[in-house]
Amino acid sequence: MRIGYVPRFYRPSYYDRRYALRSRLGNRLKNRGVHALAHLRRKLYFSPIDGFFEEALYHAGDVTQRSYRNLQALAASRDDAVVVHFRAAPGRLRGEDDELVAIARACSGTKALFIDADEAAVMKDDRVLDCYDVVFKREPFADPDRYPVAMRNRDKIRPTMLSCPYFQHSPYRALSRRRHVAAIDAEAKSADADVFFIGKATDARLAAWRTLATIPGIRRAGGLLPRIGFDNDPDLMTSPLDVPSFISHLKTSRISLAVDGHGEFTFRHLEIWCAGGFLLASSSLREISLPIDAREGEHFECYDDLDDLREKVAHYATRPDRCREIAANGKKLFDSQYDTGRHGQDILKALGG
Repeated sequence: MRIGYVPRFYRPSYYDRRYALRSRLGNRLKNRGVHALAHLRRKLYFSPIDGFFEEALYHAGDVTQRSYRNLQALAASRDDAVVVHFRAAPGRLRGEDDELVAIARACSGTKALFIDADEAAVMKDDRVLDCYDVVFKREPFADPDRYPVAMRNRDKIRPTMLSCPYFQHSPYRALSRRRHVAAIDAEAKSADADVFFIGKATDARLAAWRTLATIPGIRRAGGLLPRIGFDNDPDLMTSPLDVPSFISHLKTSRISLAVDGHGEFTFRHLEIWCAGGFLLASSSLREISLPIDAREGEHFECYDDLDDLREKVAHYATRPDRCREIAANGKKLFDSQYDTGRHGQDILKALGG
């Protein structure tokens, strides 16, 4: 199957602007090299966020990247299917939604929209969705009726998910690889903590970590990373860990906590599964759909509120065998189903191939 892919539009980052400023100060040659390396990296490797879906798309067929700028060329491409990233157009000439509609109308064949927003609730309206045949959504609601769109468009939604940071995805299969293999495959030592969490301070994380501090006899590892403009409690703060130490904590702690971040499903969920830790997650994980067959009570556990968090941590801290069983199931699930070739077949089927 010939597939055209209109990828995400990349705006200049903070570093791009910083290097541009340096170039105006007389460091032009060096900064040209930096920009060239950044451009080369985007050619060789997919985004660390979208890489799982994008590599799976390349497994689904013969993919050619297209530009949103030239709609005439897009219309003449004669692709069997076109997949459009929902951030493909910057929305400068028209609104972003108008440009997504224009791209879809210029294409022939099956048209798919890829929505990589962190939150499950993010969805385009009927005006945009009516122009597309399939909608690939990162971690959508398991109940499509929660979306305020017509039933005909709810039926188009297909789940995909975030990339694991311990994988480097590429359009070239020889460059796709696991990272930090030695730390992940190292034999786990005996548990040195009952519960582990580390991450930037937010209200939800602060409340969860403060709750855990009130459980008598519970050994905690990690803490919150200070954030500018946040009421950082020094008793709950910690310093960043290097990657091998972080993975070691995931493997050796009886419970690894995953609290909601920018969305319901974060890098942390995948990191815990990949490392072989026991995942205890916020209840929002129950509400979303994933392209892997993760089941509560078998591959992870959820807590409903802070009282339930306290009870579950106290319960599992005294049941190491059950923790190891769920952790092993989660690791097995990840190793067998975090597979871009497998997901590529799902994409191909959705596109009608």
